[in-house]
Amino acid sequence: MKLELGKIESLRLDNGLGIFSSANKTAPTVSVQAWVATGSLHEEKMTGSGISHFLEHMVFQGTKKFSREQIVSSIDSAGGKINAYTSYCSTVFLADASSSFFGPTADIISDLVMNPVFPEAEFKKEKDVISRERAMRSDDPDCVLSEKFMRTMFTVNPLRHPIIGYDNMILAVTREQMLAYHDIRYRPENVFFVVCGDISHTEVFDFFTKKCDRWENKTFYDNPIPKEPPQKCLRESRFTFRDPLARTAVGFHAPNALDSRSTVFDVLGFILGGDSSSRLVRKIQNEKELALNIECGQYVSPWNGAFLVSASSEPGKTEALKTAVFEELRAISKKRPPQKKELDRTIAQLSVNFIRSLRYPDSVSELIGKSVLYYGNPSYALKYIDELKKITPRQIIEISSEFIKTENCSIVELVPEETEKLLLSRSNGTKSKSEKKMSMIKKDKLPREIVYSDGTLPLIDIVFIFQGGTICETKADAGISSLLASCLRTGTKKYSESKLAELMDNNAVSVTISTGYNTVAISAAAHKDKLNRAIEILSQIISAPTFPRPQFSREVQRETNAIQSEKLSPMKAASDAVKTALYGEHPYSLNSEDIINSIPQLSAKNLSDFFSLKCLSPAKTVAGIVGDIDRKKAEKKLTALLETVDWKAKTAELPPVPIFPDRKISLSINVPREQSAVTITFPACENNNHDKFALHIAAIAMNGMNSRLFKKIREENGLAYYTGAKLLLGIHPGYITFFAGTNPKHAQKVLELIGNELAKMRLNGALSKDEFESSRSKALHEIAKAELDPREKLFEACLGEFYDMGYDAPAKKVKIYNALTREEVNRTFEKYISSKTEISLIAGPPQP
Repeated sequence: MKLELGKIESLRLDNGLGIFSSANKTAPTVSVQAWVATGSLHEEKMTGSGISHFLEHMVFQGTKKFSREQIVSSIDSAGGKINAYTSYCSTVFLADASSSFFGPTADIISDLVMNPVFPEAEFKKEKDVISRERAMRSDDPDCVLSEKFMRTMFTVNPLRHPIIGYDNMILAVTREQMLAYHDIRYRPENVFFVVCGDISHTEVFDFFTKKCDRWENKTFYDNPIPKEPPQKCLRESRFTFRDPLARTAVGFHAPNALDSRSTVFDVLGFILGGDSSSRLVRKIQNEKELALNIECGQYVSPWNGAFLVSASSEPGKTEALKTAVFEELRAISKKRPPQKKELDRTIAQLSVNFIRSLRYPDSVSELIGKSVLYYGNPSYALKYIDELKKITPRQIIEISSEFIKTENCSIVELVPEETEKLLLSRSNGTKSKSEKKMSMIKKDKLPREIVYSDGTLPLIDIVFIFQGGTICETKADAGISSLLASCLRTGTKKYSESKLAELMDNNAVSVTISTGYNTVAISAAAHKDKLNRAIEILSQIISAPTFPRPQFSREVQRETNAIQSEKLSPMKAASDAVKTALYGEHPYSLNSEDIINSIPQLSAKNLSDFFSLKCLSPAKTVAGIVGDIDRKKAEKKLTALLETVDWKAKTAELPPVPIFPDRKISLSINVPREQSAVTITFPACENNNHDKFALHIAAIAMNGMNSRLFKKIREENGLAYYTGAKLLLGIHPGYITFFAGTNPKHAQKVLELIGNELAKMRLNGALSKDEFESSRSKALHEIAKAELDPREKLFEACLGEFYDMGYDAPAKKVKIYNALTREEVNRTFEKYISSKTEISLIAGPPQP
């Protein structure tokens, strides 16, 4: 099919401002983005200060037309979301909203770029916020590895410095410097707007012409970005980090985005590490077991490119890992050049991934923005698939020979600190072509089927929801659902792990397996021409898994290692402690330590029995199919798939409903990190309780830059980088938690501030009229946006049917949310946050 980004129209004003409009009438939603050709690469004498990123933060503190509060509340009231990000070469301000609110949304986005006021009073607070963000990155080993790698590979180019900047330089930035930087960089010639969604081109052009035509342009000159000299020899750096896993990055200078060979590097990266049957994953991760995970890809900008292999591993395997990586990289141009089938499956996978990116207005806007920024043509990105199809094995061999060589290589290792506490012990080891109406079919002795057609794109999605997850586990088999998800693709009666991976990758069939509190979910996605292959693959995974011993042992070790690392996150530690305190002996209490103790004791037979005797219940399983296919044919294919499965599990006998502790509990958890997570938690309802809709509205109100928590803790006091609320529900009652990330010395104060805000809500009413209307609009906008993704609609329908609320439960949400009143939401919310059960917790380093 011919791909289009809607119909793109463009307009260039006399002052140099660009405007690009793309129509997408699928759903009443619109994405508005402002692209500024300014990032950390352009900071010149202020390189390393992060002023581009700092400026991005400060514009939200107010403009000539909008106060800080109005910026966020206006978008919230439109049911939308507003955000921004800074990269090496651009700063992007973006908002999603209902298309009927295009004018107010575009007004705010354009004023952010044109007329920020940078209030002096907010400067220090925002510096503290960014300093916390910087500290959070320093707590993340993957971020640290990336930062150290760029500093090693680049010696002159500003890419060597982090976008966020260095803490001491961030703190030294003045308001006068920011005003001058904005005056130089934020000019119409250096800015363009992208709008995509249910909106007319005329409306877009009329708005921005009226708003921006008098925006004065001045002399603008971009100094050349310092050019990185050719690398002449291997560079290696080694650093320590408080984490039980080692991390390694092996990278090479590569062509920039304007070089046609950058697309060849996309293909090379995918062949080497793009999927489960790629060379690095198959050889190094699965066969040699030298890496817990390994990835390969490239970073490109109009000035530079970098090709990178990154992996995590057990500390003692890093040398063998590096040797194996180099062997595979060299083999691509010598011993084992790419085969045609390898190239064909890679092109198919990359093409399908690209097609999927065209579903949402915001992702299409981003694609147009990058295409304009890099190439000066909003539609240039659509040539990507054509360029992929032209690539030959010879081109891959040539580019590998030219760039993947020792003298062009940089290696960075991040290894655990030599302390007994953190070392990982080896012994522990367009329009639819067909009607989109959903239908549900129930056939004797088979699971329920949900079927509908959607011909928007030439894709097929299949979803299975099985009973399983945490609620079906005990301390003896804690984590077995997650281990099952990892092991289901390790081999079947017909295919070995590598052959199964090859079958998936050769046919661009992606399989996702996930678990939750109550379910095990398996889904497959493919091009419509590969439906039969997708069904064959799912049939093998569901009906004939073998859990071979070597792969099973590997996945046990991999799960254990990952959890050992994950539990060092303050938020994860907080979550574990909350569940333990709240649920007692109920399965929902199972935490990281329970899983670490349990998984090494499990056998492949335990896994097989759990899947066949607990998950494969025809009464509880729900299966669905959607895509560019006739409905009757889809039903026939899905039924045939279901008939290949031995459905012998019974409906699981659930544990007793948990009895929550009838008191307030205060906890402090020590975690060796620089940041602390602060939480206050209350019991909530179960998933099929009508109260969940009111709680969802309230939780939305507690998140985002316009929330009370954000304003009080971050904006007024500058004590946290992030705040929010999370609602977790299950078959049995879940919980709602209010959280913030902060400096350990402020943790107790932040805990008090959260508690004070909750007390005010109990006393004075939870949500104001504006908060309620804004949050409800946001919930409705989420539903409207979900309409763009047939797979997401199908998944939610299957979940609705699984929880006995009906497959049409998602469709009913609009009526339910529209019927909710502020009084009902407040009454419900206040009931739960007034519970006698309340858990206050600080997780992080010991309190100063």
